[in-house]
Amino acid sequence: MKPVLPCLLWLAACLPLAAAEAPVTIKLPPQTDLARLTDLVSRFADVSIQYDPQRLRGTVKLAMRQEFDRQQLWDAFNQVLQSQGFTTVVNGEPPIYQVVQMGEAAAASGAVPEAVLAQLPFRPGYLVSVIELEHVGANRAVRALSAVLAGKTAQVKALGEETGRIVLAGLSSKIAEARLILDLVDRPGVAPEIRVWRPERATVDDLRTLIQAAWTAMDRVGAEKEAVEIQPGADGRSLILVAAEETMPRLIGLLEMLDAAEPVETRTYRPRFFPIGEVAALLEQVLAPLRRGAKSEV
Repeated sequence: MKPVLPCLLWLAACLPLAAAEAPVTIKLPPQTDLARLTDLVSRFADVSIQYDPQRLRGTVKLAMRQEFDRQQLWDAFNQVLQSQGFTTVVNGEPPIYQVVQMGEAAAASGAVPEAVLAQLPFRPGYLVSVIELEHVGANRAVRALSAVLAGKTAQVKALGEETGRIVLAGLSSKIAEARLILDLVDRPGVAPEIRVWRPERATVDDLRTLIQAAWTAMDRVGAEKEAVEIQPGADGRSLILVAAEETMPRLIGLLEMLDAAEPVETRTYRPRFFPIGEVAALLEQVLAPLRRGAKSEV
């Protein structure tokens, strides 16, 4: 018979490790006030959060039945704050989280370098970032981002055309979308035109698949190749379009056609009597007015 004590000692040594690896979650109360919610998040997420209890007032109902881990709780916390006109910012050295009113976020938030931001346990709800551009000019980058960072709580500005730097300020979700656009724009060569397009009927994923397939097919039968790039927006409800200035109206026209109320169906057609090249050329003639004449306001 094997000794029992060594097995018990081994089991006892493994228990703390298993407990440490187990996911830690929390369930939110059905109703609480903002100050108590902030205290709860501070304790559970193990971060220090400063706030003025005289200003952080209001009771919220939390119809959230699922359990949250630390990151999910932080994201939900910032969503609740935003719905009540507040957000989180970071400031100081070392960076400290603060809860402030949305209208004061830009002034209260310090510019956070990427290296410092990467070290933070959580991204604040509102960010101010200084971006170093590599290829595109500052003024052109500002024009490209103005469609995303607009309104009272968001801004983008150049720190001089010669410096190659721009400042982005806004909700973290908007900053993420702006950075995605910068990745598309800040490349060698001439910067293309950027548009943010929001579908009215189709879903973003379905419409993106349709437009990419349709544009590829049109390029195959067209005389000239017209490169476009289509990316989903960070908000999940928009598409980021990148194309040459003369190509953009045709791209938007095709998007409008595909985003119609009627369902769009894709079929594979195999000609029986005519060569496929002649059929493709005929289809191109039919679609040409759509490509030439389509215009839209974004």
